[in-house]
Amino acid sequence: MRRFANGDDQAFESLFRRYKDRLYRYLKRLCRNDGIAEELCQDVWERLIKHRDSFDETRSFVTYMFSIAHNRVVDFFRSVSSKSFEEFEDGSHSDSSRPTDHQAFSREQVRRFMQVFDTLSPAQREVFVLHEETSMTLSEIAEVIGVNPETAKSRLRFALLNLRKGMEGYI
Repeated sequence: MRRFANGDDQAFESLFRRYKDRLYRYLKRLCRNDGIAEELCQDVWERLIKHRDSFDETRSFVTYMFSIAHNRVVDFFRSVSSKSFEEFEDGSHSDSSRPTDHQAFSREQVRRFMQVFDTLSPAQREVFVLHEETSMTLSEIAEVIGVNPETAKSRLRFALLNLRKGMEGYI
């Protein structure tokens, strides 16, 4: 990030290639809509470019980037708080081909997982997604979402317990 702030455009390209997929998956899992995730992702990258001179070099780039992403998600859902998550789900999951038994079982597992995932609190969902989609430590996740590390650890533990309990009989 320091090289980019000093005018090295290749440094930005390297950061973008390295983190674009992780950032997008994080936003997609929280928003459940390709268009919204793409818009928020673009906004995060724009903010990184705009505020490159104010990057605190004592922080890791990943923590900085996901802090911006976290804040954008929070802002987005505040702005649409009267709407439910279901209104933002991408409904393009139809498949005209007939699934095999293995595919049907896997789809059932995924469907069940998403049902259980939806029962998690928003705080548990976010910690779980950050844990699964990034290489951040719990301390870094805590910094991103603005809680102490023990709170992040507790949220992840409860998310995993709830997911395991909800998936009993499906795995």
